[in-house]
Amino acid sequence: MSRFEKYIGEMCGKSHKKKKKEEKVAEADSNLAKRLVDQWKKIAGEQVQIEMQGSAFYGFGSELATLRLYMKYSNKGKNNPGDKFDVGYSKNLKKYYFRMEV
Repeated sequence: MSRFEKYIGEMCGKSHKKKKKEEKVAEADSNLAKRLVDQWKKIAGEQVQIEMQGSAFYGFGSELATLRLYMKYSNKGKNNPGDKFDVGYSKNLKKYYFRMEV
């Protein structure tokens, strides 16, 4: 990059510094979360609240939405042997959930 390009970048408020490893990981995690939210919303047909706890993703929503997610993922023949799926009702949270361990 030439000095002119650096100067223009600085004037426009753009930094050409390389991203740190932690920033790249955080960006990748946020992209994965956004993609998962969009995908599960499309499958469930409604908004699903997603949380990650340990090595599992939890989707909270209506009973029908969680059952749609469960049917979609549990019927795939290509599942990895280590993947586990579960659906149920949390008495503590008073919500239906779908759990996917990876």
